[in-house]
Amino acid sequence: MILTESQKNYCQLFKDFLSFHDNKVPKLVITDGAPALTSSSDKVFSCCRLRCNWHLWRNLLQRYGKNFKENQGLKANTNKWFRTYDKSKFEALYLQIKADLKDGDLHFLEKLHLTKKDWSKAYNSTIFNANTLATTRNESWHSKIKHSLSSFTELSSLVDILLEIDGKTSYRSEKAQKVTYC
Repeated sequence: MILTESQKNYCQLFKDFLSFHDNKVPKLVITDGAPALTSSSDKVFSCCRLRCNWHLWRNLLQRYGKNFKENQGLKANTNKWFRTYDKSKFEALYLQIKADLKDGDLHFLEKLHLTKKDWSKAYNSTIFNANTLATTRNESWHSKIKHSLSSFTELSSLVDILLEIDGKTSYRSEKAQKVTYC
C-alpha cells in the first residue's frame, strides 16, 4: 500500500513518540477521525482507538443544527444517543433520530452509525478509557490559542498569551509588580 505524505508524516511522528517513550505503546488513542491520522495510528500502534465525541458532536451540529433548533426532542434524543451504555436503547434512539431528521441528507448519520464501535459508549464500554471520550480540553485550548495568535505574533509574547488564556495575569506584569526600586 502506498502511503500519502500526511500518512508518512504521522507514522514518523508516532514512531518518534514510541522511541521517546521507550517503545511503550499507549493503551488508547483518541483521534478526530482524520483518515491519515487514523490509518497511521492503526499502522504504528497496536492499541485501541476511539473517535473524539467532541468532534463528532460538532460535526452533527454543523450538519443538523437547524433541525435541532426546530426540534428540541431531536437534540435531546441525539444527546441520549451519544451517552447511553445500552445497545438496544442506542439502536432505538438511532431509528428515532433518523425518522425525526427533516434534512434529506442522512449520509453522515448513517456513517456515524456504521462506525459506532469507534465512539459509542454502548459499543466500546469494554475499552478502558477512564471515561475520556473527547479531546475537549485540548480542543478548547487550541481554539483559544488560535484566536489569540496572528501571523504577526512574536514568539517572545507566546508565554504571556498562554498565561492570559489560562486566566492569569501576564508573566511580565507579575514580574514587574514584584520589583521594588530604591
